[in-house]
Amino acid sequence: MTITHKDFLRLLPKAVNGLTCEISDGQIDIRDKEKLIRINLAKESVRKIASLTLPMTNVRIELIDFSPSEIERFMWRFDLAYQKGGG
Repeated sequence: MTITHKDFLRLLPKAVNGLTCEISDGQIDIRDKEKLIRINLAKESVRKIASLTLPMTNVRIELIDFSPSEIERFMWRFDLAYQKGGG
């Protein structure tokens, strides 16, 4: 993702509908009753395109004990929370 860890964490509550997050060393665990959302953030890096420098973070999301429809719903909400507008 083209995002810093700081911005990722700022937007996360919207993406997980306000669920409590436990954060430790780039790993974020979010419990929703018996389900677990585990997000791992890789070390921040940058991507250079000509004179443009963009922050980059590889993100891995695991949805444990979610049904296919719940996964689809979560990813829709996650994508919506992290959309960036342009003009």
